[in-house]
Amino acid sequence: MKELKNVEEYKSWDDGIRNGIKITLNDENSFILSAFTDRNTVIKRIEWFRTQQTARQFVQKSDSKTRSSSSSSLPSIAEKINPEPLCSQFPFAQNTTEKVKKRWERLLKEYGHGISMYRTIELHRLLLEGIPLEYRGEIWRICAGAAAEMALNPGEYEALLKRNSSQDRCPIAMEEIERDLHRSLPEHPAFQGGPGIDSLRRVLTAYAIRNPNIGYCQAMNIVGSVLLLFNNEEQAFWVLVAICERLLPDYYNTKVVGALVDQGVFSDLVERNLPELHSKLTELGLHDMIALSWFLTIFLNSIKFDAAVRILDLFFFDGAKLMFQIALEMLKENSDQIVSAKDEGEALITLSRYTERITNTHVENSTEIFIGNLISNSYRDFGDSFTNEDIEKLRLKHRLKVVQNLEDSQMRSIIKSVGRDCKLDPTELELLYNLVKEEHLLSWPSRLAHINHKSIGSQEERPRFDPCMHSQYRLDFDLFAQVLPRLLPWPSNEIFVVRCFRLLDVNETGILTFRDLSCLLGSILKGDPIEKVTLFYKCHIPPAFNMSDLEDVIDLPKDSDEPELAMEASHLLGSAKTSPKSSSSRSNSSSLIEIQPETLLTTNEAEIDIDVPESMPCSSRATEVGSPLMSESSSMVRLNSDKPSSPLHSDDFSLPEKAASEISDSFSLVEEANDALKTLAEKMQSVTLQELQKLNLNEKTLPSINQIQFIQLWKFFYDIVGGIKGEDGPIYHSLAVAGTLLFQLGEAHKSVETELANAMQNVDAAVKPEGSSIDKSKTRVGDIRSCLQENNWGLNVQQIIATILAESSLAEFFETKYSLVEIIQKYRNSNS
Repeated sequence: MKELKNVEEYKSWDDGIRNGIKITLNDENSFILSAFTDRNTVIKRIEWFRTQQTARQFVQKSDSKTRSSSSSSLPSIAEKINPEPLCSQFPFAQNTTEKVKKRWERLLKEYGHGISMYRTIELHRLLLEGIPLEYRGEIWRICAGAAAEMALNPGEYEALLKRNSSQDRCPIAMEEIERDLHRSLPEHPAFQGGPGIDSLRRVLTAYAIRNPNIGYCQAMNIVGSVLLLFNNEEQAFWVLVAICERLLPDYYNTKVVGALVDQGVFSDLVERNLPELHSKLTELGLHDMIALSWFLTIFLNSIKFDAAVRILDLFFFDGAKLMFQIALEMLKENSDQIVSAKDEGEALITLSRYTERITNTHVENSTEIFIGNLISNSYRDFGDSFTNEDIEKLRLKHRLKVVQNLEDSQMRSIIKSVGRDCKLDPTELELLYNLVKEEHLLSWPSRLAHINHKSIGSQEERPRFDPCMHSQYRLDFDLFAQVLPRLLPWPSNEIFVVRCFRLLDVNETGILTFRDLSCLLGSILKGDPIEKVTLFYKCHIPPAFNMSDLEDVIDLPKDSDEPELAMEASHLLGSAKTSPKSSSSRSNSSSLIEIQPETLLTTNEAEIDIDVPESMPCSSRATEVGSPLMSESSSMVRLNSDKPSSPLHSDDFSLPEKAASEISDSFSLVEEANDALKTLAEKMQSVTLQELQKLNLNEKTLPSINQIQFIQLWKFFYDIVGGIKGEDGPIYHSLAVAGTLLFQLGEAHKSVETELANAMQNVDAAVKPEGSSIDKSKTRVGDIRSCLQENNWGLNVQQIIATILAESSLAEFFETKYSLVEIIQKYRNSNS
C-alpha cells in the first residue's frame, strides 16, 4: 500500500480486458489485474487500505518527532552509524562476468528495483549465475522481505540504539557480544578492528534490544558480519531480523530449538530420498546431527567464504528449502564413501574433506568443487522432491518431539543436580518437577495478562544462564503459595508460607528455583528432628519473621511504632494449669503452664494485670539462689562448651548465680525453679551425645529467639501437631510441658539481664538525683510492650531442640517421614 501511487479502472479492447484494474507504483512502473467479477468493490477496498496506511504513516512521523525531541540531549547516534556497506571500504574482486552484469541491468530496468520488483524465472536463473557486488545487498533485502520491513519502520534502528545508550538495556547480551565480536570473520580485514567491529556491535546490540527473549546467541555474529559486507548497518539489521524471525525461526536461542527441529526434518528427507544412506547414518548415530553446523551458520562456517555467499544468494530467494537440498546433494556426492565408512569418525572426515574443496572458482579437470555446479546439481536432483510447505509440515511434526526431548533431558539434569543436596528420591523429584511444570503452564494466562499490562520498554532481558539448570519453571510467590500448602503433611496457614518464601528468597528477587522448593520439602518430609525443628526455628526469626506479621494480633496505631494495646503473658500462653505429675506436692515438682493453642496470641482490648503463675519466674527484684540449686544445675549438659561463660548470654541450661524474683508468700521461687530445672535436666540426659554434638556444630550462628517469636513458633507446633494427631493425647501434653520449661528458661535468661540492669540502676541512683532514672523493675511481666522494648528474653535453637528431643512423643513426631508420592497423588485427586 505504501508503494501505490494510483489505482484506476482499466479497459483494453485490443487485449480483451474489460473489468481490469491498473495500479501505478511510485517508481512509475505499473501492472494490470483483470477478470474481476466485482471490480468496484476491489477498488474501494484498496482505497480503504491506502487510507489506513496514510494514517499509520502520520502516527509514525509524530512518534519519530517525539523520540527525537526527548533524546535531543544525547549524542547523535546517527553520526556513528556507518552509512555504507563495508565492501565499499574493503573492496572484493568482481566475481561475475560482464555478460552476467549486463543481464542483471536489463532485468532491473524491465522489472524494477526495490520492494515492488517482480519475482520471475529470469531472476532465479541470474541468481544461479551469481549477483554483481553492487546489487547483492539490494537483492538480499528484497528477497528476504527486509526492504519492505525497513520501509515500514523508519528510524527504528536508530531508536533502538538510543534506548541502549540512555538506559543500558542489555548488559548480559553486551557481555556475550563483546566476547564474540573478534571471532566473526577474523580473516577479513574489516573485522580485525575499526569500522567492522563497531558496526557489528551496534547491529547485534540493536537486535538484542528489539528481541530480549533471544538477546544474542552464538552464530549471529558470523551471519551479521557477512550481512554488513554488502549492506549498511540499518539494512544489515533488518536482514538479520528476517533471518532470525522468519527464515530460520527459533534457530537463534539458548536451546537452538529450530536447528534441532530441522535436523529431524533433514533426517526424514534423507530417509525419503536416500534410504540406503539413511540406514548407514542411523547405524553410525549421525542421522540427527550431521547437518547441524551447516544449518546454524547457513554454511558460512563450513565452506569457503566466496562459495558460501553464493548459497546465501539463493537462500534469500528460496528460503530454508535451499539449505536442505544443498545438504542432500553433499551427502549424495559422498554416499559411496559414507556407506563404506567403518565408524562415524571416518564418515565425518569424508564430509570435512569434501567441504574444504568447495570453491567459487570454476577450473576444468580440477579436484576442486565449483559451488555453481553443486547448486545446479542440487536443483536437478532434489529441486522438485519437496517444497517449503512440505518442510513446514515436517517442522510441525518434529517440533513437539524436540521440545519434549529437551524437557526430558533438562528434567534429568535438574533431578541429578538437585538430588545431591536434597533428601527426596529421584521418583519424588520427577513427580514434583512435573507438578510444578503443570501448575506453571496452567497459570500462564494470568502471567501473560500481567506481561501485556507492562510497557514494551519495561520488558526484562533474557536472564543469565543458570549453571545449576533450575529450569524455566521458577516459582514466584503466587505459584509457591499455591503449591506448597498442598504438599505439606499438615494443614498450613498463609503466614507460614510467607515465612518460608522469605527464608528461601535470600537474594530478595521474588523468584524461587526448583532446587529451593525441593530442599525445603526434603527437610520437612524426610529430615531428622534436629533438621526439621531448626528449619521451623529459622522461619520464626528474621529475615523470615517480620513484626508486620502480627498486625492482626497487635493493634499498632498509625502514628506510632509502639503497640497501642498491651497483652499479658497469661493471655498469650493460656491459663495456668497444674500438671498431673505435680498435683500431689508442690515441694516435689513445679507447677507447669500448659500452652493452649486456642488461646495463643489472642488480643486483649485493655491492659489487664496478671496473676503470675506459680511456676513462672518473674523479673522484678533480685533474690539469692541457694547452693542446692547451683549443685543441681551444675550437672546439666552445656551445649556451647567452646564459648566463654558470660552473664549476659544463656548458652547452657544452668541458672546464673542470682535470679530475680517477685513471689507471693504462699511458695518459694527457689523451690519452684529448682524443681523445674531438675526436671528439665533429667530429661536432657536422654538426649544422646551424638545429637548434641551435631546440634552444637551446625547451628552456632543462629541468633536467639525472643518471646514473641517463641510464642509464634510454639503456636505453629500446636497447629501441625493438631493437624495430624488431633488435640487429644499425650503429645499435646508433652508439647505443653516442653513449652512451659522453655518459657521458664527464657525468663531465667531474662532475670540475668534484669539483675544487671538493677545493679546499674543502683549505681545510677547513687550518682544521679532521685527520679532521674527509669525504674525498670516495675515493668510488668509478659506485657507485649515490654517484649517489644526489651531484648533480654531469649532462647537459642540448641535449647529448643534439646528440650523437644527430651520428650519421647515429640521426638517421635518430628522423626516421622512422609512420602511425597502419596501427597502428590492426593494433590492430583483433589484437582480431578
